[in-house]
Amino acid sequence: MSGNEDNGQPTLSFHEGAAKYILWMKDNEDDPSLSSTIADERKLALWREDVINAKKRNALDEEQKYLLDYIKFCFPVRKGDAFATTFQKNLVALKEWKEKNGEKLLLVPRPAKWKGEDDEDIDIGNFIHNARKMKRKKDAGENTFLTEGMIASLDKLDMVWENVSNAQWQLNYDELKAFIRKEGHPDVPQKQGKLGQWVSNQRKSYNKGSLSDYYISKLNEVNFKWSLRG
Repeated sequence: MSGNEDNGQPTLSFHEGAAKYILWMKDNEDDPSLSSTIADERKLALWREDVINAKKRNALDEEQKYLLDYIKFCFPVRKGDAFATTFQKNLVALKEWKEKNGEKLLLVPRPAKWKGEDDEDIDIGNFIHNARKMKRKKDAGENTFLTEGMIASLDKLDMVWENVSNAQWQLNYDELKAFIRKEGHPDVPQKQGKLGQWVSNQRKSYNKGSLSDYYISKLNEVNFKWSLRG
């Protein structure tokens, strides 16, 4: 099996990748010596794709097959399963996206794309959509490609599995409370970026009668003004 390449540079040899895969699967976050950087995980993702492609080409030798079986390497169980094959690549992209955007929770709108280091457009919005769909099926007892290990990896990024709109509302509400603590009042100017637009949308929804009683009570707790008149 030949090594994959990242920006023209060879990544991990077969045995180096196997060793890093074991550490990644052990999930030893508490030991700093085992923690990996995004660059490390990108290389591991490329290595994993190389292994999967080598198996498809029947290019793995007996020693490699034995080692992969020993470390419980997770091969896609059905031909064409892009979700399992590209999971680590998407996971790296999600970490980069979250870090770049300063997101507290892993919500990810759809569509949303992230450009990888090799200039590949990674559809992280669709990936998250499929992960949530698989999680619902898994919770209902159906078989999916989403493993417990994958769920744990996404949970570390504060993945929001259900009630996405509620989670986003809570983030905006927390930002409103931070504004109140700083300014001493809840009157956010509409021109004040996303928070200003969100506040305006709450008033519009309230006037239309489409804002839930729960949201109304939460906003009343911070003396939210439902009208700017007077």
